[in-house]
Amino acid sequence: MNNTKHRSPFAIAARLIVLVRPMLPIMLAAIVMGVIGHFCATFITIFGGFALGAAAGTAIAVLTAALPWADWLLGPAVKVIRAIPVASFIVLVLLWAPTTSSVPAIVSALMVPPCRRKSRSSVPSARSGTPCI
Repeated sequence: MNNTKHRSPFAIAARLIVLVRPMLPIMLAAIVMGVIGHFCATFITIFGGFALGAAAGTAIAVLTAALPWADWLLGPAVKVIRAIPVASFIVLVLLWAPTTSSVPAIVSALMVPPCRRKSRSSVPSARSGTPCI
């Protein structure tokens, strides 16, 4: 028979903590840096998609404010994007995107421009005395 002493997992964990106590500051720094890196890697696609969407929305807003035919051309597409729920876009992008890591960037880039676009008819005239809200 084997006469080995059987230790509980908690006793083993406590013993390991005692053994690595001198390395505790380095281990805590590694854990904190790992968590920060994880959040950066997660949110960089979302913020990148938001930046692309904001740039596209600003370009569309300038274009539609300057050219009436651009407003006529892009208005229906923007109304369609506004009418479709975000969850539907997520499912469609999951099906069409080459990788799942690009889904947050694509969805946020699609959802931001309709929020930033204003048509000529929705911008009050400065001469009418109506305040811009």
